[in-house]
Amino acid sequence: MYAMLCTRPDIAYTVQQLSQFASDPAQVHLQAAKRVLRYLQGSQDLHLTYRHDNGDTRMGTGTIQSYSDADFAAGEDRKSISGYIFTLAGSPISWQAKKQSTIALSTAEAEYAALTQAAKEVIWLQNLLKDLGMSNFAPKIINVDNQGTIALAENPIHHARTKHLDVQLQFVRNSIENGIIELKYCPTDVMLADIMTKALAKEKHARMRMLMGMNCLANTTPSPFEDVRFGKQRNGGNNEWECGNALYPAE
Repeated sequence: MYAMLCTRPDIAYTVQQLSQFASDPAQVHLQAAKRVLRYLQGSQDLHLTYRHDNGDTRMGTGTIQSYSDADFAAGEDRKSISGYIFTLAGSPISWQAKKQSTIALSTAEAEYAALTQAAKEVIWLQNLLKDLGMSNFAPKIINVDNQGTIALAENPIHHARTKHLDVQLQFVRNSIENGIIELKYCPTDVMLADIMTKALAKEKHARMRMLMGMNCLANTTPSPFEDVRFGKQRNGGNNEWECGNALYPAE
């Protein structure tokens, strides 16, 4: 959990899952925890990389970028998983993966619960940066990968079918009407918060990790747990390794 909170957002979903069984773990949970430790051991050369844009606005490093996502009814108890991630200078500065406290009745409701948490984080960051005299970095746009959620948030018409999520709906709508936040559609393929809400396939996990700005340190010495799945040895075995996809450590 310490690693996840400080520098490893790529294990946020796994830590969230394991934390549910901290009070009464079974053997399967211990095995899963050991797997996480092997993953960390094999990917210890990964680090968050913050970079200066040098005036290049295409890098998108001028303001905080925010992403919100939810995985509907993902748990065995049918509670959805919320996740958000905020990036600045090309790397995460705030992230969260959390099981929702109530059961969502639709994808839109699950997305709204996640969006509400992201909106609250946006407001907190806006106030923090205002106090620091750095409002030009404050986030405003929240990227969402659900078109229906965006349409519902921007449509002031009340629908009977959305009455049960009225509080969250009104909070988001009021934030939009007051100019505090804006919603923007983001394709699922580049939705960084996706890594916070579900276990991804190896290739997609590696891609999301790269997109969020987690890079590998050069010239690292491999650990005893590493094998060819973590990197390819170069220069005739002189301990100089290329960065690989350290997702599934050797059993």
